Amino acid sequence: MEIQVIDSDNKEERASLATPNASDDFWFEDLGGKTYSGKPVTEDTALTNAAFYAAVRIRSHAISTLPLILYKRVGDNKERATNHPLYPILKSSPNQMHTSQEWLELVSLHKDIQGNHFTFIIRNNGGQINQLVPVHPNRVTIKFDADSKEPFYIVNGDTHNPWSMNEVLHFRDLSIDGVMGISKIKAAKQAISYGLGLEDYGARFIQNDASSGVILTHPQSIGDDAIKGLKKAFEDSRRGSNKHRVAVLGEGVSIEKISIPPDDAQFLQSRQFSIQEIARFMGVPPHMLSDLSKSSFSNIESQELSFLFNTVRPELVKIEQRINKVLLANSPDYFVEFLFDARERADLASRYKAYSTGLNAGFLTANEVRSFENLSQVEGGDVLRAPLNTAPVGEEAREIVSNAPDKNQPIAQRVEVLDPETRALPGHVILRDDFQRDFRKTASEILEEEIPQLREILEDAPTAERLQSKLDAFFLSHSEFVRFKIEPLYLRFTQRIATVNAEEAGKDVPDIDEFVEKLIASAVLRWVRSSRNQLDALEDNESRLKRLDEWEEKRAGKFADAESTQVQGAAVRATFIAMGFSRLIWRTRGDNCPYCQTLNGKSVDSNGTFVNAGEDTTVEGLPPMRSNSKISHPPRHRGCDCYITAE
Repeated sequence: MEIQVIDSDNKEERASLATPNASDDFWFEDLGGKTYSGKPVTEDTALTNAAFYAAVRIRSHAISTLPLILYKRVGDNKERATNHPLYPILKSSPNQMHTSQEWLELVSLHKDIQGNHFTFIIRNNGGQINQLVPVHPNRVTIKFDADSKEPFYIVNGDTHNPWSMNEVLHFRDLSIDGVMGISKIKAAKQAISYGLGLEDYGARFIQNDASSGVILTHPQSIGDDAIKGLKKAFEDSRRGSNKHRVAVLGEGVSIEKISIPPDDAQFLQSRQFSIQEIARFMGVPPHMLSDLSKSSFSNIESQELSFLFNTVRPELVKIEQRINKVLLANSPDYFVEFLFDARERADLASRYKAYSTGLNAGFLTANEVRSFENLSQVEGGDVLRAPLNTAPVGEEAREIVSNAPDKNQPIAQRVEVLDPETRALPGHVILRDDFQRDFRKTASEILEEEIPQLREILEDAPTAERLQSKLDAFFLSHSEFVRFKIEPLYLRFTQRIATVNAEEAGKDVPDIDEFVEKLIASAVLRWVRSSRNQLDALEDNESRLKRLDEWEEKRAGKFADAESTQVQGAAVRATFIAMGFSRLIWRTRGDNCPYCQTLNGKSVDSNGTFVNAGEDTTVEGLPPMRSNSKISHPPRHRGCDCYITAE
């Protein structure tokens, strides 16, 4: 591959990172010397060991499938630096040959096998990075300048002057001298050799028809020639067409097995031990290498989380810091991060339950939680909240209602000082008003991710069939992101509703976890369906792009109004049922719409419906309002602010 580089004197040169010849490559060199099993371990032979190959593959895939994103710092927040020339190089295509996933896979593979990976930075005539080219570690030599003591890199077969450390991304594994990483093959050579020996033994055992070795005993003392003849005669009697036939031994010769069958010699246990040893060296749970001997359904999840945080995460940090140090040294406002949230999501509910405890107990702020989740800070998010409510603690807290003088009080006490109309409202209604901003903020964050990607798909102007295929793929993956964003909000909101309802009813806080899980799944489906249906309803991409512009302006507010009421109504109904109330009553707020006024005071069984599917609500002088589905709680329509109470 011919590349253009800039040397230390800013002179343009042509260089060739040509494919090395056999003399440049020590791929088949024995890396670890002799082993106790006698099986030599090289990079080539190590990868024939099933457990080692699987561990290398799992590690490389765990790292390479995570998106690598370039961000720009904006105050205390961050945004994707999509206009930076490095953004597409890191996220999609580092060079002409490799995708980002393939490049990161090479980084992990070389580090695991060789202990080091080298990617060389290629610049254009203007000195701007336009390619990142990986080179096999066996072709690279590190030397040190006699005067400056700085390292430089020599590539076998390359005509370029020595590459400075600012022209190379050197990713190293554990290192003793801080210069070169330790090869895992070298470190684990005994474990790998042991596994290779077991595989070889098992293969030879099967090759011999699962027959063990034997001793032939002659009753008399015989010479060497006679011994050779007897051995040959016996072996010939067991070969070819004579296999599995009975051998007749004359002259009083007896036969005795000398090796123990693998089952009796705990051959399978030895294989398991070999897998477990390799798993230890590679930091991979044994069950990922198909060894389930010590795994159960209850501990597999914890093992996988341990793998993510104790094995994968440190490798990601190494890669991030090396890229930031070398590629972005002169751009302090920019940094790279892997989107690790997809991996963390395995234990999302546990994390957010802990966050909710911290928020409600008053020792965590919203911005502290957001920083844990790698999210941007929000205005007003540095205020602690008092126990038993979500009211801010401190003088700079935002007001839930304009004339509420003390936000440190529980809702049950706080309503006593509100205006007469608000005082009559149950606590969950005040909570909905308080959470409006949170719903709007969450929707904005989803749209910040959704709109640019949809705009990119639409601007490609593919055929109608291709467009549908791309939209299918996008929304399939995007639904996970939507869930990731809304789940903490819904968990926190519904928990507060359950607490307030129980407080006002004088009952224990009910367990509604199963209901909340279904509620979140429904909310994700509503969001994705809304996005997809709106785009599908338009005839051309120009109209669809205009709709995206409308989303930026209005959709977050519409979502907050509708969804806060939807979630509140569903959660209130679920908590009342869980607390044992048998009937529910529909309530309106002030001078509500005439359609909702027809429902005001209506009482139904707790499992009943206020409006049946297909039922019309009629108001004199107005067209009937038909319900497309049964309504068991507010909202009755878009913009509805009704609520329900228990009877």
